[in-house]
Amino acid sequence: MKQHRIRVLGCVFLCVLVVALAGCAGAVTDDGNETESADEPVEPAASTSNGTTANVSDDSSDSNETVGTDETDEAIGTDADVPDDIEAEFAAADPPDAIAATLETEMTIDGVPFAFSEAVWMRAGGERRSESELTSSVQVTVSDGETVWNFPADGSYGTSHDAREPPDAGLERLYEDSLVLFEAYEIEAVETATVDGHETYRVVFDPNATKTDASEGLSETDDAQVPSTDEDVDRLELRLEQETMFPIRYELGDENASLTMTYRELEFGPELDDDLFEPPEDVEFIDTTLPSHETYDRVADADAAVAFDVDEPTTVLAGYELDRVTVSADEDDRTNVRLAYTGPDGALLSVEASDDLSAVEFDGEAVDLDGPTGTYTEQGTTGTHIVTWTCGDTDYYVGAPADLERETAVDVASSIPCE
Repeated sequence: MKQHRIRVLGCVFLCVLVVALAGCAGAVTDDGNETESADEPVEPAASTSNGTTANVSDDSSDSNETVGTDETDEAIGTDADVPDDIEAEFAAADPPDAIAATLETEMTIDGVPFAFSEAVWMRAGGERRSESELTSSVQVTVSDGETVWNFPADGSYGTSHDAREPPDAGLERLYEDSLVLFEAYEIEAVETATVDGHETYRVVFDPNATKTDASEGLSETDDAQVPSTDEDVDRLELRLEQETMFPIRYELGDENASLTMTYRELEFGPELDDDLFEPPEDVEFIDTTLPSHETYDRVADADAAVAFDVDEPTTVLAGYELDRVTVSADEDDRTNVRLAYTGPDGALLSVEASDDLSAVEFDGEAVDLDGPTGTYTEQGTTGTHIVTWTCGDTDYYVGAPADLERETAVDVASSIPCE
């Protein structure tokens, strides 16, 4: 299967933030309504465990970091103090039992800077807590490894949902997602560097040198993906704390956008009270359990995982390749299998099979699909060609890009076996 076409910026940002950030999308106001993050750039602010915030110095990362052992920094990639095989040493490292830190995130998009920070506490058992000031109040996310609670520090309403990760995946997920970089990219240089007082290894990847076997043997995390440099990403770096190999900083970017995430005031193995990972008793929570989500390499594996038949089209468009297969189930026990085919310029053709597509029924033109009768419609806003039909106990959906012909979508649908 072709490697997943997720750009570097999105891949690292999402993979890491899933575990480390505060779950800002679930922030709610005191009346129970969800809020959105501020659109304007914000100054970094660190939250304390009692819900108050402290200003973070706006100095650049260069003022807190010393790179290399030679002041001229001419020996990049030849530092004698780095391991002979940094990838093997990182892969063998065990996460610390717990950490406490301030996670600072700095982004630049089309020349506009954005910055925010949050206090984070994490245990190896999957427990985590974060406090961030992204809206008008301090937003808190707490997880005991099985349930996640989001609420404003000064509010009386919040949301809760089942944790996506298994109970032991908190700190381990940070390591596993970082390992994807080693598995996907060639290392350009390794040297020593100091980040916020911690001695680290600075690993510089070549974002344009993807390993040929990167699609095989990846860490088996839910959404582990090989990032792709479809854009001119010219910087991709990782800092690893030398004793624990903890990924203390990520850096990546190009001329249009950049992202830096740094764990500052980092403490390893702190004694953390159990109360830190429990929701407050005076907050009322609304359950918003997330749908389950699994990714498979083959359609046959997804077919074996669900109770209904899943077939793939025998007609595959020129230039399109199967990119991923996902199985999801919602709170109403509806199960959906999605086959995503990517084509030129990132165009996406979707084939979906479900035990109940009633929620997305379309009115349109009846079309013959070499046996079953389907419904064709063109979505008004995007021009997507949509074909839906039922085969036995399976509901099908085909969504083809607007630049394809109507007949193409019908041909793809007709090629899916229905017996």
